[in-house]
Amino acid sequence: MKTKILLLLSVILINVHVFGQSDHIIDLTNHNLFNHSTTGFDKVLDNKDGQPDQFVTQITNNRDLQDLWRLDSTITYAFVSEFDSIANNRRLYTYDDVNKTVEYTEITLSGPNSTWVNTNRNLWYFNDENLQIQNIRFKWSQDQWIEDWKVVYVYDENNRQIENANYRWDGINEIWLNDSKLETNYNDQGLEQFYILYFTEMYSNDWLPFSKHETTYNESGLKEVNTTLRWSNDSSAWYNFERTTYTYDDNVESYYYDYWDTIGWKPYIRYDGLRLDSITVMYSSYSYVNDSVWDLEHRSKLKSREDSSGDFIFYESYDFVETSNSWGGNQKFEKFDNEFGQLELNIRYTWIANEEWMYKSKYQRAFNEHQIPFYGCESNWSFALNGWKKGSSATSYFKNISAINEANNNNFTSIFPNPCNNLLNLSIENQNTTEIHFKIRSVTGQLADEGSVPSSNTITLNVEHLEKGLYLIQIDNGKTISTGKFMKL
Repeated sequence: MKTKILLLLSVILINVHVFGQSDHIIDLTNHNLFNHSTTGFDKVLDNKDGQPDQFVTQITNNRDLQDLWRLDSTITYAFVSEFDSIANNRRLYTYDDVNKTVEYTEITLSGPNSTWVNTNRNLWYFNDENLQIQNIRFKWSQDQWIEDWKVVYVYDENNRQIENANYRWDGINEIWLNDSKLETNYNDQGLEQFYILYFTEMYSNDWLPFSKHETTYNESGLKEVNTTLRWSNDSSAWYNFERTTYTYDDNVESYYYDYWDTIGWKPYIRYDGLRLDSITVMYSSYSYVNDSVWDLEHRSKLKSREDSSGDFIFYESYDFVETSNSWGGNQKFEKFDNEFGQLELNIRYTWIANEEWMYKSKYQRAFNEHQIPFYGCESNWSFALNGWKKGSSATSYFKNISAINEANNNNFTSIFPNPCNNLLNLSIENQNTTEIHFKIRSVTGQLADEGSVPSSNTITLNVEHLEKGLYLIQIDNGKTISTGKFMKL
């Protein structure tokens, strides 16, 4: 289970400006929201679905300043021609550093008179580790905001999410009602050992267990057995439901499904994986007949490549068509990153009748000189035009809320070489301790590395394992905490 952690930092408001308009704060009330030029790349973009990649973005500019940018607003557009678009949705963000909250209000252009109307409002709460602990969603009804939905998150001492509970608002009784909950437990390897899904008992509003998923792993951290159990209200106990067993050969996963029939496990489906080449794997699915007899039902094959994080950058899958004794395309996409490992282009394809792949859609981003995405557009392939037809775009406006010269506010006198390849040197003043603890985070706040090193005026760290991009480094000598930044090539 992956959780996107939104970074929220407490800072003092020092300086405010927008990319491309460094001398003043953007005034959305005077901004022409209806006519938007797709060539004016002077703003910062969020991701494809309109949600921001992060609320706070840290960069380093050419003046050796640490800049902290906060998302101020997001505007989405629908294209009416190749170069003209009309705004149809916008979100305005506000921040409370004392109570560690972020809030956005969403308004939509609708109605016969094309007026802006309130639609949704979200309020996020964060803890001291900048992890999201609560999200409340409001809806606009009868000229007022009404609570609609709430999610509450709980973390363990290692900042791993162990509970995710959803609640719905009862407007009649004005109380929150339980809806669903997920509890997660981890093993000594830090891997998900089991999770339990709860629903709500209709009359008592108590949490009622529904299913439990237990997973065991081998020494390499690969799944061995995943068992699903269901809760019995009559016996107040868990009972076996189904089981998946995994095997591996040449880094190819095969898996077998069993079901519980009150006296033991019974096989019913199996998928055998076979590596054809370095990027191609074929799967054959079988259904169990009896007495260890398996009936071949279907074959499929896929080609894929992954990046260093294990995410697919290329995926192409096929199903075998018995009637034509040939392979038919099922799904294909490609992702292209820039030199800093940031997604720049995502293309999806569709399989057409004459047995070839054709473009389906693409999402493309552009970056400014600080490697921050500032514009993106989703397009669909038009067979009639034999070319791309733009569908929608989104633009996010950021405010610079901090411009701090690190040389005057930290113990760092220099970080070199910067940019770096494998080794990073930190020249530090006023060290009167035996050990220094360091943390390296990505610009989105994710922890990339941490550790402790003996105190010295010059510290050398091996950063060869880090991906390309901008990083923030924090050192703690037990008395003071200092921050710096560097770029990994």
